[in-house]
Amino acid sequence: MKQAYLSILLKRASILLLSILLCFPLSLCGQSHLQRMAAFVRNIHQFSQLNPQEKVFLHFDNTGYFIGDTIWFKAYVVEASELKPTDVSKLLHVEMLTPEGDLYQELKLKIVNGQCHGDIPIETKFTQSGFYEIRAYTRSMLNFGDDCIFSRVFPVYEKPTIAGDYREAKMEKRPAYRMMRKASSERLEKLNLTFYPEGGNSIIGLPSHVAFKATDQNGEETDIEGNVYAENGDWVAALKTVHDGMGVFEYTPQAGQYKAIVTYNNKEYRFSIPAALPTGYALCVTNTDKEMLTAQISATSSLANDSIGVSLTCRGEVVAFRAGVAPLHLQFNKEELPAGVLQLTVFNAAGRILAERLAFNNKPVFAPITIQQDKPHYAPFEKITLTVLAPPNSTLSLAVRDKASSPVTSYGDNLQTDLLLSSDIRGYVKNPMYYFEQDDRNRRFNLDLLMMVQGWRRYNWAQMAGVVPFEGKQWVEEGLVLSGRVMGKNVKNVKVIVLMSQQERNHYLSLNTDSEGYFHTLIPDEENIFGKWEMNMQAKRKRRRLPFYNIRLDRWFAPQARAYTDREGKSEMPSITSDSLPSRPIHEMQYLSEVAITRKNLYKTWPNMKYNIERDYNRWIDTGKEYPSLLKDYLEYMIPDYTFIETSDMSSLRKTWIMTYANRYGDILYRNWQLGGAYDIDDQTFGLEHPYPYRGLEYFREAILYLNPPEVSKRNAPATRFMILADNYKNGAQRASSRYVRYSYFKGYASTGEFYHADYSERKPLAGKTDVRRTLYWNPDVQTNSAGEASVRLFNNSHPDMVVEAMGVCAEADGTLLFGSGVR
Repeated sequence: MKQAYLSILLKRASILLLSILLCFPLSLCGQSHLQRMAAFVRNIHQFSQLNPQEKVFLHFDNTGYFIGDTIWFKAYVVEASELKPTDVSKLLHVEMLTPEGDLYQELKLKIVNGQCHGDIPIETKFTQSGFYEIRAYTRSMLNFGDDCIFSRVFPVYEKPTIAGDYREAKMEKRPAYRMMRKASSERLEKLNLTFYPEGGNSIIGLPSHVAFKATDQNGEETDIEGNVYAENGDWVAALKTVHDGMGVFEYTPQAGQYKAIVTYNNKEYRFSIPAALPTGYALCVTNTDKEMLTAQISATSSLANDSIGVSLTCRGEVVAFRAGVAPLHLQFNKEELPAGVLQLTVFNAAGRILAERLAFNNKPVFAPITIQQDKPHYAPFEKITLTVLAPPNSTLSLAVRDKASSPVTSYGDNLQTDLLLSSDIRGYVKNPMYYFEQDDRNRRFNLDLLMMVQGWRRYNWAQMAGVVPFEGKQWVEEGLVLSGRVMGKNVKNVKVIVLMSQQERNHYLSLNTDSEGYFHTLIPDEENIFGKWEMNMQAKRKRRRLPFYNIRLDRWFAPQARAYTDREGKSEMPSITSDSLPSRPIHEMQYLSEVAITRKNLYKTWPNMKYNIERDYNRWIDTGKEYPSLLKDYLEYMIPDYTFIETSDMSSLRKTWIMTYANRYGDILYRNWQLGGAYDIDDQTFGLEHPYPYRGLEYFREAILYLNPPEVSKRNAPATRFMILADNYKNGAQRASSRYVRYSYFKGYASTGEFYHADYSERKPLAGKTDVRRTLYWNPDVQTNSAGEASVRLFNNSHPDMVVEAMGVCAEADGTLLFGSGVR
């Protein structure tokens, strides 16, 4: 696998020597030290060529959804260094996770010219409201950590009781959320103050800047004022936030403990400031000037003659290098530097990082998208014509949504702010567009505070420079890949026969293993492998089946579910005033869709816990982990407070069992086994038969837990206080893996649906009818012509206000991002 990964990347490598810019005579720095430091810089350049990093951004049609909606999105995949459409990876993974962190849906999408698009229907059945996460990544991105992937959290509300009435967005209380504060052992106090010495550490006797951030017990930024005092009680500096709970103070530390004393809500708080080191290097960066970035590096007297290097990198690429001895005063022309987050690293000839911090170059690399409308206002159901103005021959994604029913969330990123800023720093960024609206001294200062306070390093300098080893465990996917390993003895040159089937289609593969039993193949796109395929595999040598070989597939590399921040778990619907609703005479009749009432006293069967047995079973086999082999053991393993107790029925001399969950009694019903009678549930037939919990997991697809069981239509139906519906394969005996055959499944590319656009050009709605579409228009492939124009036609719903949002990556200028939005 490693050889395949390197061979793909080496084809892309073009190693270039960097020009070393010296700001001092060579006599001030030993040439051997200079050569070592220059070698680190060359290593970084070589690393970026061999291991190109990628970024992903998803543009969605709306800001939140209701059960029954469909999520539409467009993915932009770019090479991080130049922000141009990627030509590295050809496969994008998109996943939707439940609030508990379980996989709700997964898609594989083919990347063409750095773009792809898809949709995720939110099923009405088995879906609960809550905050869901959608994340996207290429497989090679995972070599650099789970934090590098794209992630966004959406509110998913209950389906409205009255169709189209989104004024009261309801969300059920879930048993568990991945909230960061709940997952953390730390308890936030009423006031929290965190300090960030510039460069990483303050040094005794050297001027130092210390940034800080103040938050309240809810993790919200708050404003504070106070003072810094030395250990002897002398006043040192004033403490005051200047932007979003952030601030900075300057002092020259001496030995001893410094304290910050702050009065907040009429109460005094004391905080310890990180102790200064006795020796080291102090880094001071000034980034408020529009044209120049300045760095001052000073050192204690014991280090005055030591050689140091200074590298400036942007998205993993070296953009400048200096070397010398401290003190050093360096200036960098911003016009010659790329836009985005810059990483300034001070290091020595041994490759040890002495000081490091981030800075931002707010250099324009985006072009605005202008959207013109043919009329200033639109009546309900009226035709709308929009003219989109952007660079020529560009491909854009365009969303037009109803303002009145679009949830307001804390998420504020777009293609520009995410790729340039948010994806390179840690944590939540409040209103990221604020830093791009103007390029004035005040915003540059506030943006520099953000760099000091949230200065997470997406790019590991020590790894790129070759100081510490880098192991690329994931390879670049150039399409759909089937790979795995045959486990056992004498695994070299074993033939793996694979038969994939989907309805009446079959796809046959014959693969050979390498010396360690690995096999790997790229499935050609012309085979049109879409959706889920049944798959059986056999290992053979010299026309003989090998019964003692275990076939494992390499497909379980998805990142762990992360914890939400408190901000992500909040949303609200905009206030709908009388002016935003269509005005109708009071005598107008309201037309409702025709409905049929089939039963009375309907109640919600909540919660519907859904367990994907097929996925869990295959994951355990592929990863070589121990797993519960029987259904009853699986349920006990997966469901807390669940017990399965075997008993004896003395009257019939037969063994029976009792199933309990949270002090309730229940039963298991099986979809395709009906030996114990047939029971109708939601127009589907299930059977009840006690011995089947002893069946192996290979017989089952999924299990669904009902705490409030649905109605069961049959005389003498089981009187149960909870119920598990087990979905088993129709031909269970044939499905079970034998000692010769491994049965499994393969997921191909996801098929993409077509967005419905209402058309009232020929037929107007009946009087009094309302149009409650929340997304009025969605098109992931709007094309501008050679003049940079595109015309879009849509029809209004029943509300007057709409939000228009367009994004894209310019086709004729690498790295130029396109963005435009507004309320019409």
